[in-house]
Amino acid sequence: MTISADVEARRHLSALDGLRGFAAVVVALYHTSLISPGGTSSLLGQSSYHLLEPIRWIATLAVKFATCGPQAVILFFVLSGFVLTRAVVGQHYQSYFQFATKRFFRIWPAFAIAILISALLSYVIGRQSISDGSVWLHELWNGGATSGNITKHLLMTETRVNLDNVMWSLVHELRISFLFPAVLLAMRKWPVPTCVATVGLMFLSCASSSLFPEGTIAKSYNETLCYIFLFAFGAGLSTALLKQPIRPKMAILPSCLAMLFFLMLLNAGPKDTAHVGTFLDGLRLLICGVGALGIILVVLHSYFNEVFSSKIARYLGRVSYSLYLLHVIVLAAVLNGLCRQFSVVHSALIALVLMVPVADIYQRLVERPTDLVGRLLAKTFVSPDSDPHRTRAKTFPG
Repeated sequence: MTISADVEARRHLSALDGLRGFAAVVVALYHTSLISPGGTSSLLGQSSYHLLEPIRWIATLAVKFATCGPQAVILFFVLSGFVLTRAVVGQHYQSYFQFATKRFFRIWPAFAIAILISALLSYVIGRQSISDGSVWLHELWNGGATSGNITKHLLMTETRVNLDNVMWSLVHELRISFLFPAVLLAMRKWPVPTCVATVGLMFLSCASSSLFPEGTIAKSYNETLCYIFLFAFGAGLSTALLKQPIRPKMAILPSCLAMLFFLMLLNAGPKDTAHVGTFLDGLRLLICGVGALGIILVVLHSYFNEVFSSKIARYLGRVSYSLYLLHVIVLAAVLNGLCRQFSVVHSALIALVLMVPVADIYQRLVERPTDLVGRLLAKTFVSPDSDPHRTRAKTFPG
């Protein structure tokens, strides 16, 4: 690949950061919509529009896409498989521990500090009785700031998630990250059998879900098996694109139609992607994963690349992890703190306004420094007399 082609490839791939940023916004909008007992349906009302029914249908579809938070998390998983493949292949890690150290510090320290902040806020503000709030809203902070509750969160057992319920996906992502080099090696040597095997593992997890009691570590690890195929899908797509030049952009109309089609597939995922316990849920999760793959392809090879490469998209991509970590905590703090002064809807609007600025500050003060610590520590696993540009570890796929 020439230097100009490499620069062009990097520019195209930067759009995936923007895609991740928009996905984080969708998750935040979804959780905000859950504060009202009516959910997203209350946003559109129940009256008939008669002649304006097509407009109502379009509005319903737009709201559905803008609040498909559980399905957006599946897109995160596929994106992680795609991006981790590029990192492993492009950066020539010299040991598994170098990779694992960087991955651990990328996820856990920022998560742990967010949990401690949530616990502190729940102690200071307290869990209030909000009369016009939903059941989901009342479950936030229901474990309190006890040492036992905090410890279970920090250990990522997934038996407790009330301080920040988005953590369920981070638990699975960190576990699968530690297995990812082996998944990538299998995908590069036996792509089709590996895809079939990981999908089969997902259906096996669904079939055995009822064997494990709710809220146990065993059930949590069984659920992790459900999501490995999504990382494998992302790794397979990334590997395939490494061997091909960047294709010409699709025209605008085909791009829009393709994006709409794959968004519909993504939205076909189970309503609760955190708990996939039946064969039907597994089938819908598989369709959702295919939709996520298609969205990535469309973004890379269409005019949507320019949309997700814009400054605002790249900014959202930069703060996406912090936004994902903190938006529920911001919601809980604002809604419980202002419940006596404002209605649930008005408090939610205030929380929405605060989410991105808070995420920006957190990214600068917490996420970026802890990530840098991980990068520095990872360098300790590099042999001082080795040439990283000439040698790569045998434990990593080459």
